[in-house]
Amino acid sequence: MAELNPPLGTTTPEIFLDNVKRADELVNGPAGTVNDRAGEPLDTWRQMMAKNDEVRQNIIPLSKQYQTLEAAQADIANIPEGSSTYVRSPDSSALADEYMNVAGTLTATGRRMPSQAAIQAVLDYISSLIATDDADSPLLTLNDEAGFRLAAFGLNAIQSNAMTAEYDEFIDGFVFRDSVGFVIQQIGTPLLSSVDSVQPVVEQQRLVTEAFSAESDADISGFVFRDSVGFVLMNLNGEQSDQNNDGVDDISRRNAANLAAAAAARDEINTRIARPVYDYNILITDGQSLSNGTEGWAALSKDIRATLNINMLGDSVRPKNENGSTFTPLNGAEIRSARAVVQDLIAPPDGGNLMTDEAVAALPRGANNFGETVDIGAMWMWREMQLQFRGVVTDERKIVAVNCGVGGQIIEHLSKGHSWGFYNRIISAVTQIKAIADAEGKTCGVVGFFISWQ
Repeated sequence: MAELNPPLGTTTPEIFLDNVKRADELVNGPAGTVNDRAGEPLDTWRQMMAKNDEVRQNIIPLSKQYQTLEAAQADIANIPEGSSTYVRSPDSSALADEYMNVAGTLTATGRRMPSQAAIQAVLDYISSLIATDDADSPLLTLNDEAGFRLAAFGLNAIQSNAMTAEYDEFIDGFVFRDSVGFVIQQIGTPLLSSVDSVQPVVEQQRLVTEAFSAESDADISGFVFRDSVGFVLMNLNGEQSDQNNDGVDDISRRNAANLAAAAAARDEINTRIARPVYDYNILITDGQSLSNGTEGWAALSKDIRATLNINMLGDSVRPKNENGSTFTPLNGAEIRSARAVVQDLIAPPDGGNLMTDEAVAALPRGANNFGETVDIGAMWMWREMQLQFRGVVTDERKIVAVNCGVGGQIIEHLSKGHSWGFYNRIISAVTQIKAIADAEGKTCGVVGFFISWQ
């Protein structure tokens, strides 16, 4: 409240007469405002009555419902321009329909007040999708208008029109079947729980396990299932041209299922290394002096072929540090195209840098400088054969080699658990690659080892 001058409570004749005059204007004056002693506007009596009537006019059509549109139109004088009212719906599809006064004519807005019958119909439909009476029944189903099931989700099964995954107590795992019911693959608990097994990868268009992989393929508008080696087990597009049990397609499906079962058994026993299905596929080399390229100069594989997408962490597959329990990438922890390089033997921390061709040529015979390593040539040949086999020019999945070998050490020193910590060079390198992959939202995994005990 503004300050009054004279202050509030003053009883001089001038203040008294001023208040009487102001009261006369507020009561008998036209609709409007009159300022008080502080200059603040006050509504006159007629102004307040006009506002009350305006509010009443706006409330009446909202609170009042008409039985018919004709009755509402006849009462248009009590429905202000631009205001809305409700008319009872002639059927049970809604409780009432909304109309607006547009230039004196009630016009439907399209909005409807739902009836109890409409609400109950929605609740009944939702309840029909959810089953709670039987643990073996789906918890949630999705049906089309005819009532045919499109998909279902339960405690022990996931079903779609292309494939079903269902828990089977006899194998203590899951059975994958196609839309007809033929078994595509069985995954038992041992395949998923073994310490050295591949950890399952589940993505929007790809499923990877130790036994098989399923990947979306645009060429068939469906999924391609491959065994652990990469051979195609089955193409699945949700369409079955032959549902008999004696046709060629059925024999092919059975054969594929048998091959898948054989692959699962073989993988469970023998396979302990992941397939190269990650965005970053890590290849680790470890061992003694032969592993890290001691006296492996001059480097020959110096050309970079971008289409091969073979890489290293930093400017060498080896770290900058010859010894130690960490992997320090040469010139920064970045993924760079792989090539063979020669590094100097200057004492740490200044050593381990790249050598020029002139400096390499000047090295004396028998110099222990680190040069070309087996992982460079292995990656090169591996990716060349992979591209030829698949008939593609390049592969967006990277192969990243890290060489963690330390020369002049016995196997005990390089083994996990030794106090010198050479084994931790592997963990350090893999951790840095994983951090890069995580920052890009990509997957990574160790897919191979080269070990040299010389």
